[in-house]
Amino acid sequence: MVIFMYLFILILSVISCFVGFVLEVAEGNICHIQNGRLPNAGVAIFPNIPVVPLIYVLVVWLLNHLYQDLGFIVVATYAVLGIGVQLFQYRKANRQLKTLNT
Repeated sequence: MVIFMYLFILILSVISCFVGFVLEVAEGNICHIQNGRLPNAGVAIFPNIPVVPLIYVLVVWLLNHLYQDLGFIVVATYAVLGIGVQLFQYRKANRQLKTLNT
């Protein structure tokens, strides 16, 4: 059961990374358009993908040593709320990008 919880946290961390990538591209393209350039922003996937999931799992492990299952609850809540906030910011940035692009 514990392995599945760590796998769940790992999946949440990767989803959080990819939602962050999409948001970063949208915000980068807004910046490009505002500076008179073509909207062709990109992101660097490499440093985030191994580091962010590792941090999530380490925090879960450390919190679970303090109190049983505390890490799973805290980190899963943080991940879900973070993904929600990033999706909200992406929708806002995407609307602004469409407005600037027309």
